[in-house]
Amino acid sequence: MTQGEYDRIQVVKDGVQDTAEWISYKDIQMYTREYKPIEQEVVAAMVIHHGFGEHCDRYEDISMYLAKNGILVLTFDQRGWGKTGRRNGGKLGNMGTFSGVHETIKFMLDRVKIPGKPLFLVTLSYCDSTPYAKELTGVIVSAPALMVNPKVKPPAIVVGLLKGFASVFPNIPFQNKLDTKLLTSDEVVRKAYEDSPYNYDFTTIGVLAELLKRGDECSNVGAKKFSVPVLVLQASGDQICIEQGAQKFYSNLPNDLDKKMEIFDCNYHEIHFEKEFKGKFFSCCADWIKARL
Repeated sequence: MTQGEYDRIQVVKDGVQDTAEWISYKDIQMYTREYKPIEQEVVAAMVIHHGFGEHCDRYEDISMYLAKNGILVLTFDQRGWGKTGRRNGGKLGNMGTFSGVHETIKFMLDRVKIPGKPLFLVTLSYCDSTPYAKELTGVIVSAPALMVNPKVKPPAIVVGLLKGFASVFPNIPFQNKLDTKLLTSDEVVRKAYEDSPYNYDFTTIGVLAELLKRGDECSNVGAKKFSVPVLVLQASGDQICIEQGAQKFYSNLPNDLDKKMEIFDCNYHEIHFEKEFKGKFFSCCADWIKARL
């Protein structure tokens, strides 16, 4: 689906009702996509939270796959990102505070949840489930941004300056140019990413400083407090969010927690776009969810 002057568009394909809809949340209009199974019983509900600098339409393939497995899927463009960012003005890439991010995810979970049905959260690069732990049946984390490759991370002196200025001037724009060749080997997907007006390689120093801080907290303190079943998916050769970060997060999870890690012998950040691995990635998610219904 493409953006136009609409509030709601609905199509049916392959037994799935795909609805693109603008909804009001606090002071902004948020772009959402819902994938609803209509030829089989809905067995669970799920929110997919996209990664840094991108947008939810990129998750159509996995959303359709999960919906065909009986899972109601809701995706959305976070504040400051994707179509939400474009429609509402302000600074693109400024998603606000992490407490605000948590509130938005909670709002979407409440919107999609079905009484008596399991509720799941899928996150790309983000790994904090604490604010909604009591409501969730499980969390799937792909390529958690807990240890960023030094080659793509801002220099230490820049990071220090960012943290210092962020508390005083959080809205100063900051650009961190991403090498899209590290995302995926699929040239079609990569070209679409580069050409899309809904992917941004800039944010604010406040957001970036918060991301750096949260990465350390999540892999250490946050992991030890994790109380929700979790599946961690990671590419061994990811050159953006390196494997050691995911391994550290996983090793710090409670010993008695229902947890699983799947390492893919893949050299790219977006495993779900790799032709060699996407089928296994999709089925790994669906099978893990079904085992917890």
